[in-house]
Amino acid sequence: MNFLHVLTRSVPWPKSSTIAATMLVTGVTGAQAQEFTLSEERHETRETPYSPYVDEHFPQNVYFGDTHLHTSWSADAGMAGATLGPDAAFRVARGEEVESQSGQRFKLIRPLDFVVVADHAENLGIADYLNRGDPILLETEVGRRWYEYFQDGSRRSL
Repeated sequence: MNFLHVLTRSVPWPKSSTIAATMLVTGVTGAQAQEFTLSEERHETRETPYSPYVDEHFPQNVYFGDTHLHTSWSADAGMAGATLGPDAAFRVARGEEVESQSGQRFKLIRPLDFVVVADHAENLGIADYLNRGDPILLETEVGRRWYEYFQDGSRRSL
């Protein structure tokens, strides 16, 4: 059995004859549909590369910084003893000298290119208020109770 005979038996006659005639006229076979050749002229290498960075195998713009810094304004850092706020964090990042929470002078060898102060929005500043005994906080009953717990160092539930 030849290809045309199989095609005409498996496909209804009007469609099969049209397909077979098209294939015979164009000379297309299954194998020829997959084959193609590329000319050298069409795909030759350009003198100047498409990308100017093809031969560069190292970063050109490298930045150093801190992507997630908590200050005393975050409850988790502030309750753990951090006493420096966002203003000190930015001063440190710029390369300025600050007094650390232990009372020692602190300065980076080299300023950072960036810093992300990622203080939590929930209870923002509460640890700082407790540490300073802020009058606004102490006006409330809950604030006074928390302040007493904080000063006492107690592990009791707030």
